[in-house]
Amino acid sequence: DGETGLVVDPRSVGEVTRALDRLLSDGALRTRMGVAARARASAEYSYDVLAERLRPLAEGDVSVLEHR
Repeated sequence: DGETGLVVDPRSVGEVTRALDRLLSDGALRTRMGVAARARASAEYSYDVLAERLRPLAEGDVSVLEHR
């Protein structure tokens, strides 16, 4: 929470409102979280990373489908 995004209960109007107000009023926070989220997405979900994770599946090893 606060590193790459804000975690809120989506059913709580108050929590969602407070999170949106926080983001709207703090440009530095938006920038910091945006940069961190982009870095995390690139590190965990880039084509190269996903291809390497799925390589065993292509080679017939279905154990990569097990939940981590």
